[in-house]
Amino acid sequence: MPKRLVFDRWIFFTVGLLVVAGLFMVGSASNYAAMSGGQSPSYFLIRHGIHALMGLALLLGAMHVPLRRFDDRRLLALLVAGSLMALFLVRTMPAAG
Repeated sequence: MPKRLVFDRWIFFTVGLLVVAGLFMVGSASNYAAMSGGQSPSYFLIRHGIHALMGLALLLGAMHVPLRRFDDRRLLALLVAGSLMALFLVRTMPAAG
């Protein structure tokens, strides 16, 4: 009988703790910056929380993909190319403000 694959709980909870700490730091450090820009004091905290939830959804989706799928070099090349393209697009965006 094959061994059931499970995720590493220590890594999962460590990353979760880091995300919560990041939310706390963004929330406490960005109040003045948001208010001086005419936004709500919790503007950056809400944005960061939305992005953290999107990352969590991607993480949960990726956890259900068997690792054997990544043995295919074409898929791996496609994922690397997509990541590099996204990095290039972000680097070429105009500066905000």
